[in-house]
Amino acid sequence: MAATSRKLLNNETRLHLIRHAHELHNSKEGTNPQLSPLGSQQVRDERKNLFATGVMQRIQLVVTSPMLRTLQTSVGVFVGSEKHGDNCNNHPRIIATELCRVRMIESEDDISWEAEESETDEAVAARGVEFIKWLLEREEKEIAVVSHGGFLQQTLLAIGHKCHPLVDGDNLTP
Repeated sequence: MAATSRKLLNNETRLHLIRHAHELHNSKEGTNPQLSPLGSQQVRDERKNLFATGVMQRIQLVVTSPMLRTLQTSVGVFVGSEKHGDNCNNHPRIIATELCRVRMIESEDDISWEAEESETDEAVAARGVEFIKWLLEREEKEIAVVSHGGFLQQTLLAIGHKCHPLVDGDNLTP
């Protein structure tokens, strides 16, 4: 995530999009894996980066997918831990919402599963557009979003041509 020095206009909202850190890949973890040791290091590195660039001090709200790896990333980056000497009482509010979660999949553990097959790219994009509309209606002007690569990609592809000129929807990759 790169910080920008451009100042926000009165009614602009700045979104800081963050893909969750590296997760464990094994059958025991199922469809909701936790972060790997590499992911834990990525979280610590991103926290340091956000402090160093001044972004951390500006974030008013963190919105995250309710999946374990995104929750661990959100809390690790924006709350930190007492064992690392962080002040755990001075951090932005974190909200989890199904709107920005990974593609809905068939699983007995997935309480949001309603369809006969996996969510299409078009359905993910439509959900992403609704998510962005919801974010832009909020009063907070500096919002961090911690989600999944596929969700972020489909959302940005859907809205890319309607965004700031610096957002190029044709060149987005996971």
